Amino acid sequence: MEIVRHQICAPGVTNRSATFAALALVAALAGCMPLAADDFSVLDNDVLSDLLRKSYSDINLTPGHSSGSIGVGRIDRLKFNSLASELFVGQDRNKIEEIFWKNRGQCAQSVNQEVIVCNFIREWKLKNIGGSFDTSNWSNPEANIEIAFLFNTLGRARTIHSEIINITKYKVIKG
Repeated sequence: MEIVRHQICAPGVTNRSATFAALALVAALAGCMPLAADDFSVLDNDVLSDLLRKSYSDINLTPGHSSGSIGVGRIDRLKFNSLASELFVGQDRNKIEEIFWKNRGQCAQSVNQEVIVCNFIREWKLKNIGGSFDTSNWSNPEANIEIAFLFNTLGRARTIHSEIINITKYKVIKG
């Protein structure tokens, strides 16, 4: 083995071929590692679950990526607001409350008579799309979605504001 310009190479092995071999090894090992992906198939087929499902983003939207590449951090709040506005703006208060009650949500009257705040909680699973691995220690993502509705004088929703709160209960791994 000879040392050439601060690099260690076996005789006849170029840096380029060594780099290629290292990348090939990393790629091969990556297929052996577990890889989590959000699995919304466990959610019911209801209006509120559909809002969550359709708001999922291809990129992590959590500031600083603190929630990783899966889970609640992948829910796009702007997309959610847009979809929820399409669904709810123009609806009357009773219809909105009915939608939430029928789909495992709830609504509460605000101090301001023109506002109601509704919320729903959804939990989904992670599935392993990588190498074999015991996923029993993986936590299921869970979100509490709160939507504040502002009504006009005719009692119809004119604007909404939503908050998506990560309420995932993380498992403690004992070992």
